[in-house]
Amino acid sequence: MFFPNEFFKAQICDNFYIEEMMKRAWAAEMEVLSEVIRVCREHDIPVFADYGTLLGAVRHKGFVPWDDDIDLCMKREDFMRFVEIAPHELQSPFMLKSIYNDSSHLNATARVNNGQYMNFDKQFLEQFHGCPYAVGIDIFPLDYCLKDKERESLQHKCIQLVMSAASSIPADPTLDSQVLTLIDSIEKMSGEKITRTNNLQHELKLVVDKLSAWGNYSDSDGICHMIPYALAGDYRVSLDCYDSSIEIPFFNMMIPVPAKYEEILIAEYGTNYMTPIIGCKQAHEYPFYKKQKKALRDVVEKEFHAKLSDEEIDDLINQKIALSYGETK
Repeated sequence: MFFPNEFFKAQICDNFYIEEMMKRAWAAEMEVLSEVIRVCREHDIPVFADYGTLLGAVRHKGFVPWDDDIDLCMKREDFMRFVEIAPHELQSPFMLKSIYNDSSHLNATARVNNGQYMNFDKQFLEQFHGCPYAVGIDIFPLDYCLKDKERESLQHKCIQLVMSAASSIPADPTLDSQVLTLIDSIEKMSGEKITRTNNLQHELKLVVDKLSAWGNYSDSDGICHMIPYALAGDYRVSLDCYDSSIEIPFFNMMIPVPAKYEEILIAEYGTNYMTPIIGCKQAHEYPFYKKQKKALRDVVEKEFHAKLSDEEIDDLINQKIALSYGETK
């Protein structure tokens, strides 16, 4: 993808300062987005911008200034096709992590990354616009809200119980009588088989994902992100909100959004969603690459037995980038 040099300049937008590296991370994420959209188009899988990415596309024609990631969503049946197809269709270095192909992945959300670690290789930096950080985008399954409210109530109670169990059971516990009794109860309640020799946290999250998918289009009266809906009564929208998509500008590319995006944005952000609120619904520490920077600092400090300031670690990263490009600083 082509970005003019002006795109990467630090700027203040809506009273929020966006540093140059965040701009480069945005561009890197858009490369991941472009690859996901390519796979979806080739396999006729509908995909939609979600959460802050949807809001940013509608309100800013790009990222919300204080957002640092890209979120997509798919209806459950399309999501299941994607997680099956993507590992074979994504081009290197892109990779899929989902609960269905990675036992260490403990989230219903799938993620497409451009790597796992910081990378200062020149080819990588050129492909991802000078961003050395591993970046990725999240893909959320959309599940159906059951018309049968008794069955929906049972579904939510099951999800709540299994989520609670997953948070309290160690990944590889000694299978004492208490744990075995709990696992037996969950199997009977959910109708799902749990492999006791596997990572139990992962096994329980698989059960939650299957519980979330009880509904289908014909027996439902709404659509939602099931886990927050079941746990906290989060928002749901009309079934037809995701029946079709339109494409709208997202910086220098077009991005698919639900044709009825207004109902979704009002449900999540309120009727005043076009008014920016700095930091609204930030789900993680900003910027996301702060953890990767800390990991690099820890390695360097351990190697050289010295403490580095924020400015010094930033200078080190910039020097490594410059050296990769054959420049000197």
